[in-house]
Amino acid sequence: MRCCWQKPSRALSLSIDLTLRSDGGVELKYTASTSVNEEAALRIDYTFAGNSSRMTAKGTVQVRNVCDVTFDAAVSVRTTSEKPLTAPPAGATIITLPPVMPIAA
Repeated sequence: MRCCWQKPSRALSLSIDLTLRSDGGVELKYTASTSVNEEAALRIDYTFAGNSSRMTAKGTVQVRNVCDVTFDAAVSVRTTSEKPLTAPPAGATIITLPPVMPIAA
């Protein structure tokens, strides 16, 4: 899916690409940017990709000449012979949080 919206002195561009692979993997690419009077104000790019055992996330966020952040992360899932915990480990400190007030609708 791609779309672009423009207004005099302002522009917004958005691109979203979703790829489904034959091995069951998925990739999502997202790019959004805005500009004012042809000067880039904000740009966001990121890509998520993964399958049943691994996921990656890469991206950048840029705000004019003020901020430029890049991230790159990966997570792997694997089987283990360890048994899941059914209680906290011996000697662990347990913190009890106060109850949360319900919100009436």
